[in-house]
Order: sequence, then structure tokens, then C-alpha cells
Amino acid sequence: EPLAQYPVIRFTRSDLAPLLANGPEGEVQATAGGRFLVTALPYHDGLRIAVAIDREAAMAGTVEQLLQALLPRLGIVLVASALGTLIGLRLLRKLDEKTGQLVLAGSVLANAAEAYAITDDGGTVVTVNPAFSDITGYSAAEAEGASLRALLTAKEDEAHFRDIWRELCEQGKWQGEARHQRKDGESFLAWQTMTVVHAQEATRVVCLFSDITDLRRKEEHIRHQAFHDGLTGLPNRLLIQDRLAHSIELSRRQGDRLALMFLDLDRFKVINDSLGHDVGDAILIEVAARLGRCLRRSDSIARIGGDEFVVLQPDVANPNEAVEVAEKILAAITPSFDVAGQEIRIGISIGIAMFPVDGEEVGTLMKNADTALYEAKAAGRNTFRFFLQSMNAEAKSRLEMEAALQYALERAEFELFFQPKVTLESLGLEGVEALIRWRRPNHGLVPPLQFIALAEETGLIGRIGDWVLEEACRQIAEWRACGRDIKVAINVSARQFQDPKFADRVADTIAKRDIPPSLLEIEVTESVVMTAPEKAIGQLTRLRAMGLGVAVDDFGTGYSSLSYLKRLPLTCIKIDRAFVRGIDGDRENAAIVAAIIGVGRALGASIVAEGAETAAEVDHLRRAGCPTVQGFFFARPMPAADLLVWLAQATRLSDPVWP
Repeated sequence: EPLAQYPVIRFTRSDLAPLLANGPEGEVQATAGGRFLVTALPYHDGLRIAVAIDREAAMAGTVEQLLQALLPRLGIVLVASALGTLIGLRLLRKLDEKTGQLVLAGSVLANAAEAYAITDDGGTVVTVNPAFSDITGYSAAEAEGASLRALLTAKEDEAHFRDIWRELCEQGKWQGEARHQRKDGESFLAWQTMTVVHAQEATRVVCLFSDITDLRRKEEHIRHQAFHDGLTGLPNRLLIQDRLAHSIELSRRQGDRLALMFLDLDRFKVINDSLGHDVGDAILIEVAARLGRCLRRSDSIARIGGDEFVVLQPDVANPNEAVEVAEKILAAITPSFDVAGQEIRIGISIGIAMFPVDGEEVGTLMKNADTALYEAKAAGRNTFRFFLQSMNAEAKSRLEMEAALQYALERAEFELFFQPKVTLESLGLEGVEALIRWRRPNHGLVPPLQFIALAEETGLIGRIGDWVLEEACRQIAEWRACGRDIKVAINVSARQFQDPKFADRVADTIAKRDIPPSLLEIEVTESVVMTAPEKAIGQLTRLRAMGLGVAVDDFGTGYSSLSYLKRLPLTCIKIDRAFVRGIDGDRENAAIVAAIIGVGRALGASIVAEGAETAAEVDHLRRAGCPTVQGFFFARPMPAADLLVWLAQATRLSDPVWP
């Protein structure tokens, strides 16, 4: 068979030293071809002689005869017959080894995922493997004979290719990332190794590369996830801290100011717990979009927690610029959010710290902005506050209170006080409102305004609310045992009210204490009801069906919709104290109270005015048609034991009786 049709294997002279000890200079080449081993020997004047030895004949013991016939023609004289046989077998063994290596190497290159191309020293492609065609789109026929640069390099990347080729010529090797172009024009990123190989006859360049576009994309995705919020796509805490550190250094060098804002959504936990995480996530995404529209290009915004955001404003001339942005943010969040067919309203509280006056390090600025945020929440929420040094002492006190609050339930430090509700027509007792107090060791009696918000933030409000429910029902049962049926109203937090199992817990507690449901009234604020009106209607309807009273507290301070209000199964509407205070001399308050009384009558609900402190206020409420009043004029909140004493003494309720 013709030798040219087989791939080439190169033997060094030492491989055949026993055979060519006295033979001509040069190399021996051999390939495998079917049942033959083919050998080519360079001889005199560049002459090559092909020798084919039949494998079967060799194995049949005829090697000696073949060698005796062939080797003398090559100038090799056999010393003895046995030696000839030995040398022939050794030659066959070496040919088998080299042939196996060739087959293995060819298979690896043909099936490799990594592309390779061999070019001459001018960059013209000599040969390529199948992976080259798979990655680039060029067939072997298209690639061979073409310029490697022309095949792979876009015009904008030609300068980089020339730099690679220059380094390759100088160093003999180049390795690194290169941007290439496929046949269809698509760009891809490759990890590439190029090596110069000097053979006897010519210089070759071996180029190996693999497509790492997807790998880099995945790495970039992982890197993005490490520094960005997965829901909103905003920078996370790590990235905003890094940007803040950079901005601080830049501001320090240039003598500039910067503003750092901490933002927290008001009542977001209630929405998330009551309407579900899908609705909460949708709101967070929209909040992020609205915040972004309030900022300059140079500003940064990040989401660092559930409903917590950070705004970084570098290069601000004075605090007024921060005020302008804070006001834009408040205005942007005020419009309702339309999610899943529901209109949801939330607020946002903002704390602001300024560099360098409020801190010159990342940790200090972030801590002080967070402290200012808590001050904004304490001020009534949906507002902003700048950090003041005096806030540090308040922050420390708040942390101590939070730690103490964790153990207050376990140590039985909570108490219920009761404030009477008096009917103006008969001056009789309509019922009482249960108000929680915390008898904190070494601090005395702590009113709810000082710890309820903290309990909501820490998640303790649910356990505290359950304790209030249990204690109120226990007290009702105790009074009944003394012959007194006193109706008790308890305030229910948003977290409690939105819990689907709340009505079940109420029913279980009433059954456990064996009290009539009519002696328990559930009070919820107007804002809690309007957070999710449809769910509120369902929850209140169930409570009402159980026989409980249902009251809306602080009426007139929220965003009530009369279309929803008329659907609520209310038994009572409570007029907020803000409208009762000074009603005898405030025409606007008087008009609002008259309107609320009218709404209550139209809905068939009783009316209770809170916060009546003077005889003039009580008299005006009586003339306005308000049936029931609650306030200091008649009694302050008091412990359960004192209430019975107060009832015994209050023979003339028109005069204030102080326990």
C-alpha cells in the first residue's frame, strides 16, 4: 500500500539503534496500515525506502526470512539468524507502541472540546481540528490556507491581535484572554495559548483556545449577586459600604460634604404578613423604582434589608440639598401602590447623617444615620430627621429597653389598666378599655407609647397581644365571679389582626374562660383596616359573627373610604382625641366631630369620644349627640382592683372621680 496515505510517526535513531548501528544517518518513519507495518528509511542522497512487513507473517514465524530478504538491501547485514529474528521482533514491538500513541493522540485532538489551529510562521492556517469549526463556524476547508487573524479578529480587535503576535514572536509563547469573532459575526471570549514550534523543515505556530463566554457570564452573574439585591437589582450592603468608603475618601481630599440617608418603610411588616410576600415584593420593587427617580446620576441607592434602603449623596453643598431629596422621596412614596387589584398606602421614614460633622468613617456614619431614622419613626413616621449628638444617648436607652422587653413577659412585668367609658345620658358605665402598662424594674410604670412601637419592630407584639387577650378574658371572668358584667375593649395590633388564626385564638380564649363573647370588644385602628380592606372585612365579619363587639379606633386620622366603611360590620366608632381636644372653642374640630357622629348613626354604630378632659368638652359632646365619652374628666386608667372601688364611689359621675 502507498506510504503517503498513512499518518507519520517519527522514530529517533536511538529507537532502532540495534538495527541501524552501522546504517545510514537519518530518521525512521513508520505508520500503521491495516495488516501491514510500513517503514520508511532515509538513505543515500535523500532516498527513502519503504518496507512493509505483514503482521500475520511475522507472528507466523517468518520474520527471519523477511528480515534476511529485506535488511541486506538497506545495507544491514545480519550477524546470525537468531539475532535477526530478535531484532525483527523488537522492531515490530516498537512499531506497535508508536502506532498506538499516534492513534491515541489523533483521537484526543479530533474529539477535544478545545479548538486548535496550526499555522505557518506568517499566520496562515495549515490545519484545524473539528472543535475549531464548532466554535468559529468555519469548516476545515474554509480555514486552511486562510489568515488566522482574518478568521478570528474583528476590525476593532486587530490592534490587540498584532500585540499578541508581536509578543509571540519575541517570547515564543503567549497565553491569555482574547476576544474573537465567529463566522456569523458574533463575538466571543476565548482563553488562548499560542506556541511557536521549530521543526526540521519549517516553523509552525500552534494555537489552542476555548470559548469562555458562558463561563465569564456566569462569573459575572455570581459577582453581581454577591454585591446586589436579588429582588430589586439595587446594590446591597457590601457594595454601598464600598461606595461610601470611596466617597468619604474623595470628599476628604476635596473638602466636600456628603449625605447618607437610611430609609425604612412604615408598616411594611403588616402588609407583608397580611397580604403575603408576593405583594410585599411587588411594593419593594416599585419603591426602588420611585426612589431612583428622585436621585441624581451621581447618587447611589441600595437595599440593605427587608424594607430598609440607603441613599448616598456625594458632593452636597449643604444640608438643604439633602432636605430637598428627602422631601422628594416622601412625596414619591405617598401615592398609593396598586398591587394585585388593591390600593395600598405606606409611608417612609428617613434618617440623615452628614459627612464630616456626623462621622468621618463608614461605620460611624451608618450608625448615626440609623439612629436618626429611629428618631424619625418616633416623631410620627413618614418624615425625616437629621442626626444630632443627643440622639446617641437615646439610641443607647432604646437598645437597653429592647433587651429588657425581651424578658418582660417571662418576668410577668406587664399589667392591664382599665379606663371607664361613661354614657352621658345616664352617667352609667358603658364598659372599659384595657390599656397595657409595663412595670419595668428600676424605671417604674412605662406607658405603651414608649414600648409598643419597639415591640412591633422586634416582633414581640404578637406575644404581647396574646397576653393582653388572655389577661382581659381572665379579668372579665373574675369580675363576673364578683357579680359584675363589665364589657372590656382590647386594642389589637396590625400583626395580630392580619393573622389568619387570630379569630380562632379569640374563640379558644373565650371558651377557656367561659365568658359571653358580648363582653369582649376588639378595637382596631382605622389605618390597620384600610391597609387591606377586603381582608379586614372578612376578619371583622367573623369576629362579629362570634358575638364580639367591633370598634374602629382613632377614626378620622387615616384614609377611610366610605365605600369600604359601610361594608365593615362595626358596632362602635371611636372619635380620636385630636378632634375632641378644645372642641368647645374649635369650630373645625366641632364640625368634624358632628360629621363622624352622623356617619356612625347612618351605619348603626355607637359612638365613643376619646380624650375628654374638661367639663366644657363633655358638655359640647353631649349637645352634639355623642352618647359615650372616655377621658380623664371621668377617670384615668386604673388597675382592676381600683375599678371596683371607683364604681362604688362614683355615685355622681358628673363630677370627676380620680382613683
